[in-house]
Amino acid sequence: MGQREKFYSLVERTLDLAPVSPDGLQRLLGRSGEFSEQLRELIVRLAAKPPDFSLARDILGDDFNSPEDISAACGQNSDIDVASARKSTLAP
Repeated sequence: MGQREKFYSLVERTLDLAPVSPDGLQRLLGRSGEFSEQLRELIVRLAAKPPDFSLARDILGDDFNSPEDISAACGQNSDIDVASARKSTLAP
């Protein structure tokens, strides 16, 4: 099964799981343009390549904190302030 067939299968399974009545499905079909646009935006967003922070890391070195770095620092201690989680070497 190719990727496209797997994608269509995923959409069909999702529709089967969605609690949509026949009337609700008819309303959805009546708003097909809006539905198509929202679905397209979702597909583009979820299929997009994650951001690459290599340039920022090259420029900032140890002063750069990725979203993952901040999440990890905050997850270790829920009381930690994001500003204090920075590893900045800049003096005030």
